[in-house]
Amino acid sequence: MDGRRSVSNVVAQILVFAAVFSAFISILWQINSNLRAQGLTAGYGFLFRSTGWDVAFSPLPYTINDSYIRVLFIGYLNTILLGLTCLLTASFFGLVVGAARASNHPLLRWSGTFYVEATRNIPLVLQIIFIYLLLINAPATSHAANFGEVFFLSSRGVFVPIINIGILGNVFVALGLTLCLILAAMSAVKPGSDRRKYLLWLLAVAAMVLLFVVVNLAGRPAAEWLSIPKRQGLNFVGGQTIAPELMSMFLGITIYGGAFIGEVVRGGLNAVPRGTLEAAKVLGLTPWQSFFYVHLPQAVRIMIPMLSNQYVWLMKATTLGIAVGFTDFFMVVSTSINQTAHTIELIVVLIIGFLILNGVISFAMNVLNRVVNKGGASIR
Repeated sequence: MDGRRSVSNVVAQILVFAAVFSAFISILWQINSNLRAQGLTAGYGFLFRSTGWDVAFSPLPYTINDSYIRVLFIGYLNTILLGLTCLLTASFFGLVVGAARASNHPLLRWSGTFYVEATRNIPLVLQIIFIYLLLINAPATSHAANFGEVFFLSSRGVFVPIINIGILGNVFVALGLTLCLILAAMSAVKPGSDRRKYLLWLLAVAAMVLLFVVVNLAGRPAAEWLSIPKRQGLNFVGGQTIAPELMSMFLGITIYGGAFIGEVVRGGLNAVPRGTLEAAKVLGLTPWQSFFYVHLPQAVRIMIPMLSNQYVWLMKATTLGIAVGFTDFFMVVSTSINQTAHTIELIVVLIIGFLILNGVISFAMNVLNRVVNKGGASIR
């Protein structure tokens, strides 16, 4: 009896798969017939044609004679750079806000509540546009706001110092240093054997970052290691210019995402049993020691699954860059559709790109969840 049921289940699955596959092939055939009827041809051969248009921000060299496949890669790279940066900064803001919301100090709790309620109840696109309008109405370059002769703010953007190893090199260094801070924090809250393991990883990552910087700066005079923006006439030379479009996206997603992540952090902190915190107090731990060694490590186990959803959502929020003219992956695809009329092909590229990107984030968070909960997944 069980054998017949097993065979019938397999047959049913094959029939369902065949029906879905046939429907998919039928849809593709109909789409191809409609395109031919309109004198259009499907295919990805257009990717190797020159675009004829420029992009506002590119971490790689780009000219209007480059191909569509290169501009799509640049847009994808812009989305990755913006998304990863916003995830890191939003996580930091969320940790601070969540800790403030869960604290017993009335001023901290009320401040965190005001920030969350005032931020998450306003649509993200409105916040991005508002920040963008503030930035483009900043003082002209000749009267740029000066912060210690190192940072400058004007209507053309924010001018910041940069290591002379290129944009991607600086991003690699920033991510490496961030990873070092995370490993240092993990080593601080882990017991003996695990602490040594994280310290070894910390030293390895720090050595890789230092080696990368040394190799790229070797042979240059010390004066050329760091590029600092300097005023020259009506503009600035040196350093790195962060355009208003990129800055508004970064600030908007960071502030908005920090509010939601703050609520996740607050929920995780409040879910830790009070008995555990009282035990830490009895052992003589200070409030800061109790928070970093007992409260936060246990709350992280609860927060990670919810943080995964927030990170995926924040990465998808980068598509709002089209509202202020930031050349992210979505905007590049939209412009390419207008130029080539290859709508279906480019939408498929867009879908696959975000599936890969968010799939990597989900996979990384699942791995982190398994590592953190290895010693005991539940909090009771």
